[in-house]
Amino acid sequence: MSEVVEQRADDLTAVLRTAQYLALLSGETDIWRELGQVLVRFFGADLVALLERRPDGAITPLYCTLSAPQACDRLTEQVRETARQVLDSGFLASELIALPDHDYAIVLLPLAGDQQTDAGLLIGHRASRPLSQSVLDIYLAIAGLFESTMARLASEQSAVENAQRFEEQRRIAVALQENFLSPLPQVEGLDTGLVVEAAFQPERVGGDFSDVFLVDDSLAAVLIGDVAGKGIRAAGLTERVRSVVRAFSTVDTSPAFILRKTNQLLLRREIQDEFVTAFLLVLDRETGRATYASAGHPPPVLADARRCRLLEASFGIPLGAFDEDYLDSHLTLAVDDCLVFYTDGVTEARRAGELFGETRLIEAVSGLRGRSPQEIAEGVRDEATAFAGRLGDDLEVLALRLRAMTVRGATTTRS
Repeated sequence: MSEVVEQRADDLTAVLRTAQYLALLSGETDIWRELGQVLVRFFGADLVALLERRPDGAITPLYCTLSAPQACDRLTEQVRETARQVLDSGFLASELIALPDHDYAIVLLPLAGDQQTDAGLLIGHRASRPLSQSVLDIYLAIAGLFESTMARLASEQSAVENAQRFEEQRRIAVALQENFLSPLPQVEGLDTGLVVEAAFQPERVGGDFSDVFLVDDSLAAVLIGDVAGKGIRAAGLTERVRSVVRAFSTVDTSPAFILRKTNQLLLRREIQDEFVTAFLLVLDRETGRATYASAGHPPPVLADARRCRLLEASFGIPLGAFDEDYLDSHLTLAVDDCLVFYTDGVTEARRAGELFGETRLIEAVSGLRGRSPQEIAEGVRDEATAFAGRLGDDLEVLALRLRAMTVRGATTTRS
């Protein structure tokens, strides 16, 4: 019997067959049963056991081939001290063990390379003499294949779990976005369009937000921003910022005042390191007079009768960073002027390390002049996604056009 065993183990094709077999294993299989069958089928082993060192130092078999369960327990008891040395040293050991029914030539292999470990492999053959060096070399190679298989399966399982976790977070964050995203209101004197796209990467979902609301009979506010954090918590923070901005707009209509008060409120939170960029514009729909301020957020594109350009704005710090005053800037819009607000998912859309950027954004808006605000918003989104292929960050585009407004029976006009 031992001659047949050694002939099989000496055959290097068995190692190749083992590698091919292990490569087909998936995380859903009983891995140790499969590995035991490999050694029995390809190498004629009579006993295969996985040994583990418990926290109290005891060496116990976690798995043993079913062909000889009693022999497994007896062999484990007899080789316990040798097994401890193997696990401590990282080197294999071979012995000849005599049991009442059979003699066993055994090899003990550490399952962690040349270092201390808590797992080892016990392989036994019914034989009257120790295993040859060539057989031991073969089993050393097989142990390496087992280790790499276990590492691959662990990596695959981790990847699956991460994908499931990220997808669940993405689903929740997108659901929060959709829950907080209400249709743009119909505001007399304004035509609006909005596009919201969630990031392809789950961990990047959740930070972008916008809002359009009436402050009083003549004033309308437009807000757009981005939470520096992403995911579920960021999606919730966006709604808090929107609510606070709306509340402070009833106290004072200055965007600088509203942003300063919102910033001070965020600084009182227990959770730190959550920064929010925001751009707030308050527009008088009767006169076209607009006042705006930025808290670290890029300014919108203005498309008027002559050209397209970025609005000039004093660049304040993001909300939640530290206490800071913000500055108001002013603008007068004419009928049919259009403002295109956006988040950095547009300008930072990437292709091979190159950004979509502000120049392409302005060109895109220029090519869409004359379209409806909704068509402009969709067109900007399409240009950015076509450039990048897929989004690495949330993207939000809000387009607004001023049109003639009827006031007290007369139609207002602006030059």
